[in-house]
Amino acid sequence: MSKELPYFKFYANAWITGDITLESLEDQGVFVSICAIYWSKGCRVAIAGLSQRYGEAMARLLKSGIIKQNGNMAVIEFLDEQWMEFDHTRKIRSENGKKGNEIRWKKSRGNRHPVALRGEERREENTYSDFLSVFRTITGKAVRGDDKSKRQMKALEKLGHTIADFEKAIKNCYKDEYHVQNRKYLTPEFITRPDKFQKFLFAEDKPEIREVKASEMFPNT
Repeated sequence: MSKELPYFKFYANAWITGDITLESLEDQGVFVSICAIYWSKGCRVAIAGLSQRYGEAMARLLKSGIIKQNGNMAVIEFLDEQWMEFDHTRKIRSENGKKGNEIRWKKSRGNRHPVALRGEERREENTYSDFLSVFRTITGKAVRGDDKSKRQMKALEKLGHTIADFEKAIKNCYKDEYHVQNRKYLTPEFITRPDKFQKFLFAEDKPEIREVKASEMFPNT
């Protein structure tokens, strides 16, 4: 869930008036780093791991009560409060979103003729088939598709993306230097992940990088 909220609230006044300012500048810096780790791990971090990384500074922060301990786990109270608040809000929004989607779906389905619905389902299937065909042509891989990439592709399509967009993203990923050396990672599921799709859709066009065979480098040997 830290990916949904990659930042936490930092209250300047609470910091400058809090007990943390009684600690050394070194320990203050260590505490900020620990807060980042704590938040990124969903506020679930073992004392042992932090002690191994920060040694005596971690011990001093525990002793002063800046960081508390619950069993073998670290506790940073102000971050726990923010996490619970965010989790509660997220669950409410999720439930409201599901209810709203169900209502809209029922209304839209109820207003469509059964023949039209079947035609729409066929068009969706054809679009995914077109996507797979483009993927096979560019990569040379004999992929058959899967439910996850199909769902991801449909979600991107609903945002307005076209087959031309998917073709561009696949081409840019295929030409990417890392993926030239690691072809196995380019799959329909990978390229339809929202973050990966956006990354390669808007990547700068680069000349294709390909492996050069020894016979091409030394044709007379």
